[in-house]
Amino acid sequence: MIGLPPYALAPLTFRFRALVALAERLPVGGEREVVLATFVTARLLWDWTDGSGLPAAGLSARAQGARQWLQSLSLPSPVRGMFQSVTEAMSAGNRAAAATAWERALAHTSRAVDGAARGDFRELAARLTQPVNPGEGVETTSATEASHA
Repeated sequence: MIGLPPYALAPLTFRFRALVALAERLPVGGEREVVLATFVTARLLWDWTDGSGLPAAGLSARAQGARQWLQSLSLPSPVRGMFQSVTEAMSAGNRAAAATAWERALAHTSRAVDGAARGDFRELAARLTQPVNPGEGVETTSATEASHA
């Protein structure tokens, strides 16, 4: 197999394509807003669990932004509350609570989400239940910042 040349960028992967395709097909409002809220929350959770070591302040800011955006959608109250529970658990750094809230949100949105997206959700749920990588979600300083301190 031929690898990428050293100057080439790695190919990008787009997570949750099935959700975007579903949102594209749905009429504006109602179920489409539920699907979009599911997509944004899933992307947020995926990035939280990818092990990139996003600083805790960055995670908290992203979760706060998602929470504000979710409030702007016309979601049914129980669904909105469940998605907000996910973002609150993320802000607190509580992976177990985030996994529980995510499962609860999916149970309430299952009617709006098609089968193609369920495989992505199973993969995300598995990532949420995996042990946390050391240093994940913890503020770190770079060598340059440390040398100036």
